[in-house]
Amino acid sequence: MRKKIVSILIFAALLNTGHAQSYHNEWIDYNKVYYKFKVGSFGYDGVQEAPLNKGLVRINQPALAASGLGNTPAEQFQLIRDGVEVPVYITKPSGILSSSDYIEFWGEIANGKTDKDLYKDPSYQLSDHWNLETDSGTYFLTVNPSATNKRLVQTDNNVSGVTIAPEKNFMYTVGRYYRDNITQGFGLFDVQNLYSSGYENGEGFTNRAINNYSQQPQTFSNLYLDTSGPSMI
Repeated sequence: MRKKIVSILIFAALLNTGHAQSYHNEWIDYNKVYYKFKVGSFGYDGVQEAPLNKGLVRINQPALAASGLGNTPAEQFQLIRDGVEVPVYITKPSGILSSSDYIEFWGEIANGKTDKDLYKDPSYQLSDHWNLETDSGTYFLTVNPSATNKRLVQTDNNVSGVTIAPEKNFMYTVGRYYRDNITQGFGLFDVQNLYSSGYENGEGFTNRAINNYSQQPQTFSNLYLDTSGPSMI
């Protein structure tokens, strides 16, 4: 009897683990139609020739009409990226768009967050800044008439009546995420280099090799130190 109880408990634990696994498609509403498109890159970084991560993306009304969305009211458009709704700006807040109207949003190229589940151990990933498969970020435009969809609203920056004193400083994090080389992770080295086909420890984008004779100093410009503020850590 004890062996049977143990077996049942093990089976229940495995069943719970299976249900807990995420496939990143849980956001899909199968009653909706999704229009898939890709964005990026937005130019290149002059320092390391890496693609710029972000940029403004515009979808003109003629493109919407060509996809069968010409008669969709502006308030019903919804944009999804990586299972999360993306706020958009639409030149017309409600009603049918004219040929001069458009949708705009702040687009981003693919990142490495979706790569994390591919590693044998998530801690093996060097950085989730770059995607190992593609630079193109995938977006899904759909029609959602039953919700208040997220919007970016144009607002005048009028501070004439504001009595709150401006902040003297703020904390800002700046970083450089190298993309000069790619390390293959775990491998065996005999007659030739053989690497594991899995996502291994240390696999990812890095800078070039450095040593005592070939260093790689980095300079960050336009950083202004507030000497009267708290010390940086």
